[in-house]
Amino acid sequence: MILDRSAAALRRAAHVLTDGRAGPPESELSAALTGFWEVRGRDLAATSPRNLRRDAVVHATGGATLLLAEGARLSCGAPLDERWRRPGRPFPYAVISGPARWWRRLRVHLTPHSVLFQNALRGAIALAGARLIVGALDLPHGFWALLTTLSLMRTSASDTRGALLPAFLGTAAGAAVATAVVMLVGDVPSFYIAVTPLVFLVGFAVGPLLGPAWTQAALTVTLVVIFAQVIPTDVQLPAVRLMDVVIGGSIGAVASMLAWPRGARGELRRCAADLLDRSADGCLAVTERLGQRTSGEEPLRPAVRAMQLAQAAYTQHRTEKAAPHTPSWPWELAMSPGHTTVSGGQLLLGRNTASGVSLPEAAVTELTALARRVAADLARTAETVRRQQARAGSGRPAASSGTSVISPPARARTADEYAAGESAALRYGARHPSAHSGPELLLIADVEAWLTGIAHEAALVEQGFIEAESRTGTGTGTGTGASGPSK
Repeated sequence: MILDRSAAALRRAAHVLTDGRAGPPESELSAALTGFWEVRGRDLAATSPRNLRRDAVVHATGGATLLLAEGARLSCGAPLDERWRRPGRPFPYAVISGPARWWRRLRVHLTPHSVLFQNALRGAIALAGARLIVGALDLPHGFWALLTTLSLMRTSASDTRGALLPAFLGTAAGAAVATAVVMLVGDVPSFYIAVTPLVFLVGFAVGPLLGPAWTQAALTVTLVVIFAQVIPTDVQLPAVRLMDVVIGGSIGAVASMLAWPRGARGELRRCAADLLDRSADGCLAVTERLGQRTSGEEPLRPAVRAMQLAQAAYTQHRTEKAAPHTPSWPWELAMSPGHTTVSGGQLLLGRNTASGVSLPEAAVTELTALARRVAADLARTAETVRRQQARAGSGRPAASSGTSVISPPARARTADEYAAGESAALRYGARHPSAHSGPELLLIADVEAWLTGIAHEAALVEQGFIEAESRTGTGTGTGTGASGPSK
């Protein structure tokens, strides 16, 4: 029933995102989860580790669906539902003011490892250099050079170089046309006034279809036509425009080569690996907090910050062109353990805060040992992400498919290592159903399922990166910017 209700809730969330209008809070699935929780608490006397794991996974699926449904509502401007307005719950940004939200965002990205910080610093360097050169050379209409620097500079050196040639060729062609018009027509403002709408229409209506070279040519002709209406015509103006574009574009290219030339590609690997490391810390911190062994600041705060930096880097990465013959690294998959750590951990902490139910001491010992195992898996996966992508980036040959180290597959190996029947925490809960309250035993099962779910995802990440490198070694890499396998 929970899975059916979750599927229906996902379809409603998809409709909300497609339609752009937020609907009411997801009440059907919420009521079904409440009923399922009560049923789970009544059937603990004759339960088994396998059943505890199965029911916990089903409950976690419903909880994750509720998160998605509420996130869809928030994205369409709806206020946060009252059920989520509790300390430690997800969506903390939805209950603070706009200035506070911007301050939080500024604090997160005020680091050299943020692609937003890198873009801002790169742009500042480029504009400062352009302003100094314009002033030193006393260029006429020098603001064109600054505008060109901003418009042509991309987030990576390769993308900036790719944008220069069409811009230079288009500007040169536009300058030639504008020079011919000025020489033939002369200083006749009424003519330029009459042709301005036609130049705008023909130049920019088809610009997206004909590409950046046409756009730059149309912009050059448009600027000359507009200036001819307010100042005496100057046959040198198109040439000045071309010179400013070349200077501005060249400054942007130099700045892109000097400041983080690889763009998001270089930072995304570090951010993804750091998210895995912070998730490893978060697994242990949340488990200890649920057992009332620690107190203080939010245990998931470092993981949340690492996740936000990784998301920003991945978003920018999707806008950049991939270098040829590079593997399609599964970055979405690489971030999935971090997402599960944060979202699942927040749900568990929120339930702990609302109900006051904590893990029994004996279970804390078992779950802490499990959390350490999962943290070790995450740390190993983080090293795999660093090692495999760095090896491919250095040009060293990847392992061929005939010598692949994925034997047996990471998925099967982890399933054996974390089988429900071998879980000490689940065996403890199944053997002592009467020693603790129903909510305590359910919390044991839910924490165990959360940790083992993260371990399964970490294994899939490791497998995905090894397979991506193997595809590159056999010449089957796509070389696109799209991500590889995902969940």
